[in-house]
Amino acid sequence: MFWSTFNKLRLSPDLLRPYTGCLYGFADNQVEVRDYLELRTTFTDGTASRTENIRYLVVNANSAYNILLGRPTLNRLNAVASTRHMKMKLPDLSGEVIVIKSDQEEARKCYDNSLKTKRGVFMVFERPPSADTAMEVEPLNEAMPTESTPGEVTPVRATPEADTHTEESHDDTSPEEEATPGKHYRAKPLKEDSRDQPAANVVERQIGGKTFKLGCLLSQEEQDEVAEVISRHLDAFAWSA
Repeated sequence: MFWSTFNKLRLSPDLLRPYTGCLYGFADNQVEVRDYLELRTTFTDGTASRTENIRYLVVNANSAYNILLGRPTLNRLNAVASTRHMKMKLPDLSGEVIVIKSDQEEARKCYDNSLKTKRGVFMVFERPPSADTAMEVEPLNEAMPTESTPGEVTPVRATPEADTHTEESHDDTSPEEEATPGKHYRAKPLKEDSRDQPAANVVERQIGGKTFKLGCLLSQEEQDEVAEVISRHLDAFAWSA
């Protein structure tokens, strides 16, 4: 039972009993639970009726619906619901069949209202650089002490890492611009056009009648192993929308 329904029924909060469990939605988001209560609920179609005590978990969530009956309650009532026919049937205590009907217009209205409560607008103003963004190092234009004196803190010096990408990106760097002791450095992202393009380092290969691009830095044996794995899982790829 949703909290809005609880308020519309004007039920007393004294009817609520403590609930210590947790309830999660379809997207693993936790739903706020406002304890539970038991109510005598009557099912009727105008000719036959049945009244049962049903325990409702009261949740604080936006929904176009009033109450959702769970499978334990439906099984206890011997109820059978058909979404195709938009009906629910259950027996009364005398054996008569109670038929609860709905209509397509009301169901569409509930569905549209539920979509309105889930719509939201998200705006991204700035994206910070990711951890794997290639960085180059330049010295700060500020004087830094070369010797530490009592009461002072020696600044940490940054030196470029000896990796292949950094060496290739700084072939035109003069010796005077290289990292030297006594200087303080800061990092900034490399220009987008100065990075290697991955498309130039691939080789096309036919696997299962489909064209794949493998890294040319892989050995022939490694390419064969990758091709074998891909061929075993061709059905896992989406070839069209």
